[in-house]
Amino acid sequence: LLVWSFWHETEFWMRPGFTLDAYRDFFSGVRFQVFLRTIRIAVITVLIILPFAYAFAFVMQRVLPVWERTIIFILLTAPFFTSFEARMFIWRSILGRTGLVNSAALQLTRCYSLKARSSLVSPSATSPS
Repeated sequence: LLVWSFWHETEFWMRPGFTLDAYRDFFSGVRFQVFLRTIRIAVITVLIILPFAYAFAFVMQRVLPVWERTIIFILLTAPFFTSFEARMFIWRSILGRTGLVNSAALQLTRCYSLKARSSLVSPSATSPS
C-alpha cells in the first residue's frame, strides 16, 4: 500500500511511477479535515475515559476479592468471543417488545398510574399487529 500511494492513478488501476498527487489530494481536501476531527474525538474520548478506567482497574485489583474479579473479567470479555448474530439475538431479548427494558417501562407506567406517551412503552407498541 505504501508503494501504491506514490503511483499514478488511472481510471481503473494504478500505474507505476513516482508522484505525490495522492498525498496532495489528502492533505488539501476534506479527507484531511475528517481525519483531524476523528483524531480530536479519539483524544477527547481517551482523556474522558482514562480516569474511569484507572479507577475501575484499581478497584478490581486492590479492593475486590479474587472470585469477584474473575466474574467481572469474564462478563467484560465474553462479548468479544461471541458472534455478531449472537449479540444481536441477546440485544433483541433485552430491547425487544417483550424484553427487559420495555417490560420494566410498562411496569413503571402501570405502577405509578402514568399514561404511556412513548411508543416504546405503549401497549399498542408491545402487542403484535
